[in-house]
Amino acid sequence: MATVRISQLTAITTPTDDDVFIINDADTNTRKISFANLTQGLLNTSSTAQTKTGALTIGGTLTASGNLVVDTNTFFVDATNNRVGVKTTSPATELDVDGTIRVRNANPIQFGDANDSNHVAVKSPAVVAANYTLTLPNALPSVTNLLAVNNAGSMEYSIGVIYNGTDDSLELGLVKLTNQGSVRFFEGTAGGSEYIQFNAPATLATTNTYTLPTAFPASSGFVLSANTSGILSWVSNSASAAGSSGEIQFNSGSGLGADADFVWNSGTNTLQTVNATLTGTLSVGGNVDLGDAITDTISFIGRADTDLIPIASATHDLGTSVLHWAEVHADDLYIYGTTAIDADLTPVGSQDIGSTSAQWTNAFVSGAYVENNVSSSFSRAGSGIASAASFTVIVGATATANSARVVVQARDTVTGDIEFYEHYITHDGASGISELTGSGVQAPTPGTFLTTPTTAVSGANIVLSITNSALSGNNIDVKTQIVATA
Repeated sequence: MATVRISQLTAITTPTDDDVFIINDADTNTRKISFANLTQGLLNTSSTAQTKTGALTIGGTLTASGNLVVDTNTFFVDATNNRVGVKTTSPATELDVDGTIRVRNANPIQFGDANDSNHVAVKSPAVVAANYTLTLPNALPSVTNLLAVNNAGSMEYSIGVIYNGTDDSLELGLVKLTNQGSVRFFEGTAGGSEYIQFNAPATLATTNTYTLPTAFPASSGFVLSANTSGILSWVSNSASAAGSSGEIQFNSGSGLGADADFVWNSGTNTLQTVNATLTGTLSVGGNVDLGDAITDTISFIGRADTDLIPIASATHDLGTSVLHWAEVHADDLYIYGTTAIDADLTPVGSQDIGSTSAQWTNAFVSGAYVENNVSSSFSRAGSGIASAASFTVIVGATATANSARVVVQARDTVTGDIEFYEHYITHDGASGISELTGSGVQAPTPGTFLTTPTTAVSGANIVLSITNSALSGNNIDVKTQIVATA
């Protein structure tokens, strides 16, 4: 009890129940000692508010039937709502902290289950390199997303990763595996720890995307095939043949193709094609038939690298009397049998054609230049010459003085009649023709096929022109023979 002077006591005129001790000083001053004076510094038992200054130590249980306040809001117990607030006097939950909670020494925070038999604990690692804060998202996700943390500690819901609780799977919008990252598929735990792994190549020229098929294959045995856009599809590993029987099979996109113009004949073991282009080297080990009709043509753009040898001597022609080769270029030309030539044969200056003991049987030429006496049979000058049409015979070169005897055989293609005409021509080798002498005729009906010929200079040649003008409507075939006489 503190020291109080009597003069400091409360004056009283009418005593109350709280007045414990009253002092009257000769009726001049009346003072009292109240219960409060006696219990000052002690706790009272009434509902009157009381302030205790200084430390208070309680050795037993402290029971508060109302709110408990420590330093205004440092610690506040809401006895009405059974809530505790730290730095708040209006806690919204059973424990409401308006500040930071620190759990020291890697101790956990436990969350018990419904019957408090087990709990989930959250704790920090044993060693933290530096302080950091994880900030939760500001709302719930629209679907079951996974939480991701950025480098600022903000926790966000991953848009590309969704957890499917129905089949306990993750739905991924995009997976990026950098620096040849791998995808591994492990075998069953009972089988061991082996796995199948997929990696990207170490270097790619461009980004590649492969798109899987839309459904399973139609049956077993199919394999994956890709087009140039990376679209994968199922194709049969044993594709059925295309086209009709005998047609050659070829790769046609994602399957087999065939063409009726490209056929293998199993009966004759021959490859038959209407149009084919072969590039590179072609080696044929057996017989080769080129064309199956005289209307077929064969074109050689390349060059022959071997001899062209017939199957037997003197049994096959090179060209015909009607269809001649335009030019024949050869270092050595050996001709056995009949030969029709429709191009110039120009020697280097000292070569013979035949010899006195081995002559040509027939020589068919459009024109013949003769500088020495020769013996020769008729050469073809023209076939099917119509009425009033002309043909020419080149007798020789104007630069060479010469005389020649020209024999012309004319055959009527309708009646078969034949006429012979002889013409003697002399030219001086300088100014032109010096003489054209008369003609003799030997025939069943002399002089009816051909008119009298004319001779003229044409360029560097002496040319004999003859016209079929006697017959109307009949064609003639003509052969000529030129014999040098001087």
